[in-house]
Amino acid sequence: MWRGDRCDFSPWLERRSTRPRWDFAGLPARLDVPLAGQALTAGTGALSAEAPALLRIVHRYALGDDDILQGRPRDTCGEACDFVMDKGLARRRQGLRDQPVQGTRQVQLPGLAPDGRLSDLGPRVHLEIAEPADVDVVVMVGQNDDGRDAGSVRYSDLDEMVRFGLSRVDWAAVEAELAAQATQVVGLAVDARGDAIYWCADDRFTIRRGDPAGLESGELLGRGRYRLPATRIGVDVVAVARALDRPGAQVIAWYDDGHVGRGEPGDLRGAARPEPYRPAPGRTYADLAGVVVTQAGEAIALYRDGAASFGTITDLAAHGHGRFTGRDPADVDALALAPDGRLFILYRDGSVEVGDLAAFERAE
Repeated sequence: MWRGDRCDFSPWLERRSTRPRWDFAGLPARLDVPLAGQALTAGTGALSAEAPALLRIVHRYALGDDDILQGRPRDTCGEACDFVMDKGLARRRQGLRDQPVQGTRQVQLPGLAPDGRLSDLGPRVHLEIAEPADVDVVVMVGQNDDGRDAGSVRYSDLDEMVRFGLSRVDWAAVEAELAAQATQVVGLAVDARGDAIYWCADDRFTIRRGDPAGLESGELLGRGRYRLPATRIGVDVVAVARALDRPGAQVIAWYDDGHVGRGEPGDLRGAARPEPYRPAPGRTYADLAGVVVTQAGEAIALYRDGAASFGTITDLAAHGHGRFTGRDPADVDALALAPDGRLFILYRDGSVEVGDLAAFERAE
């Protein structure tokens, strides 16, 4: 049972149920993660947790069909827990590793009906696909509502279709995008010692001595992986700001799912659950270029069209609107406000400009 921040396997461990309930029946409150539809049904349940959360679950816990080990932490049962729950495809993790991970294979897929939908009635399409190397595939299907057997050929077709889709992926482009994330700054702050902290889209942060001068500038003090809420990854971070109104190293992170949370530089999750936030009216998270929090606790947000708003961390425009007087707001990667009032503006070309909060003009 997915409870928003953890997966509860106690019903299975207590043998009250021998199969996972992907419809999330019995959940005490509605899920606060995106759903594929409006209702919590068997079909949408498996899609309720986004990929990072789903992968974290299947790597941390053994998800079997009716095996007595299901729900056990993998590190407590060794190779006995070396399987995944495929919801009808019953392909064990060990079997995946034993199969060739690269090369070509023949697949048969359903053909298309005249209206463009997949059809089981016409001739099947025979294709040769290239299996990607070093790619783990887990296919999960919610089949409770359709009345068909889980082991039917239709569910085997889903496995083939997923693999066909993977064979059409430009993996070189994927690798290039992942490499670019290592230098894509999604958050910037100045810590209590006056050193610069950079959060990048690859889930890693870098600390360099002194004022922010660019991701690769300054003496390297530390680099590591930062932790995020279960359904978020680095590219989902919209902005990070040091909470200058709080003692210690607390930082605030805004995400592209409309939530904001408090944490620390190496762990953005924090103890409290993230809360919803609102940008200025008529704008979305995609319009945000950066956010800073003043010592008075006011959040100041910069938008890519040069607009600014003043408010709280959950209502970015609660105190009013204004304009940014600095250059090229569309090219801003991140903002950082130091305790002495200096404002650091990091641009996409790696350059950094230093100003102050006078760069934000409030509207009359």
